[in-house]
Amino acid sequence: PVMKLSYLPGQKNPSIVVGMPIFYSNGELQYIVATNRELSTYTDLRDNYNTFLNLLSDMKSAKNAVQVIQETSTLSEKQMIGEGKEMTQIRKFISNVASTDATVLVTGESGTGKELIADAIYTASKRNNMPFIKINCSSIPAQLLESELFGYEPGAFTGASKSGKTGIFELANGGTLMLDEIGEMSVQMQTKLLRVLQNREITQNRGHKAIPVDVRIIAATNKNYFNA
Repeated sequence: PVMKLSYLPGQKNPSIVVGMPIFYSNGELQYIVATNRELSTYTDLRDNYNTFLNLLSDMKSAKNAVQVIQETSTLSEKQMIGEGKEMTQIRKFISNVASTDATVLVTGESGTGKELIADAIYTASKRNNMPFIKINCSSIPAQLLESELFGYEPGAFTGASKSGKTGIFELANGGTLMLDEIGEMSVQMQTKLLRVLQNREITQNRGHKAIPVDVRIIAATNKNYFNA
C-alpha cells in the first residue's frame, strides 16, 4: 500500500491518496484500488475530538453540582411551573408524603397536573426503583376492572385465558399504583379496593387464595368530594 499527500485538480485542500494493490492468487498484480480523502476531513475530526475532550472535562468538573441538583430536586418537580403560595404548599406536601407509604388522593380539575404530582411523589419515594403502574379507571369497563386489578383464575369466565391472568396489583407488588379518575370507579369496586388497603392482600376473580401484596396507592380524581 502507498499513501501520499497530493493536490488534486479542483480541490482547495490537499488530499491523502491511498493506493491498495490487489493481487492474483499467483502473486501477479491484478489492479490497484485508490481512495482519495481531503485533509480537511481529518482536521475536522481532530477538532471535533478536541471539542469532545473539553466537554468531557467540563462534565467531570460539574459532576458534584449535578449530584446536588438531583438530590434536591426531582425531574417532575422541576417541570412544575410557579413559585406562588399554593405551589410552595404542593411542593412541601410532596416532600412530606414521599418519604411515607401513605395512600394519597390528588384532586383537581382535568389538566391541572395531578399525574405530575404522582410522578414527583413516586420519584422522591423509596419505591422509585420498583414498578410504577398507572391506569385510568374511566377507560376500563366496570365489568373488566376487577379482573384487570386483581387478575383471575384459569377459566374464571367465558372467554378467559386458560392460563389465568396476573392482576395489576401483583405486577405492581413492591412498587406504586396510580389509579387515575378513581371517582369513576363503582362503589362496589371501591369497597373491594378498601379491603385491599386494609388487609394488604387480594383475591383473584373466582379465586379462593389470598395473595399478599405490598403496593402504595396514589389515586387521582377531578371530583371535589370535600365541598360536596
